[in-house]
Amino acid sequence: MPGTMQALAVLFFLLPGFLAAYILQTLVPRPKQTDLDKIIEALIFSFVIYLASALIIGTKLPVSWHVETDPSGNSTYAIGASWWKLLTLLALPIVLGFVVAFLMQRDYFLRAMRWAKLTNRTSRASTWNDVLQDVDGVAQIELADGRSVMGWVLYYSDDADDPSIFLQRAAWVNAETNELEPIPGPGILLTKEAGIRSVMFLDTPTVRNQPEGE
Repeated sequence: MPGTMQALAVLFFLLPGFLAAYILQTLVPRPKQTDLDKIIEALIFSFVIYLASALIIGTKLPVSWHVETDPSGNSTYAIGASWWKLLTLLALPIVLGFVVAFLMQRDYFLRAMRWAKLTNRTSRASTWNDVLQDVDGVAQIELADGRSVMGWVLYYSDDADDPSIFLQRAAWVNAETNELEPIPGPGILLTKEAGIRSVMFLDTPTVRNQPEGE
């Protein structure tokens, strides 16, 4: 039983860090990580969480166990828990995961590091994500077969190796007259098979139709 308790204690210690890491992985597109990278990240999160919890709830764990011996000499293990401490330990990784995800998604931390000339990197997975997240407006996309289509970028894939873009209020660009030929329906999904050659962002929202009443 003591060995089982120790294993549970180790699992309990690691769970908050893995929860924070899972939230971050869910919310933010990131470069591919190895299992070791994920474990190290979770351990770092666990350290930060327990450092913060020590300042809030003290150094005593919210779950404890002790041995109880009955008159006949039989020993049993009893587990005690402090529920408000458990809730605090649950809330900390959730808050940490959302805060880190917000900072990475907005690139605030590495933006400060770039300003300080400490790095040239961004926190996004690729230049594909950088551009499509920071730049908006009408996009004109050139395809592998030479055709061009314009529209407002509504959705795009996280993986730059499998690029896909959904354009709403889209229109084909006539190569000879340079006129727009609206595509019926809500938009067009361009996948990797379409062969996205370039994405140009335009100043004037030529494709966007004015909603009724404007």
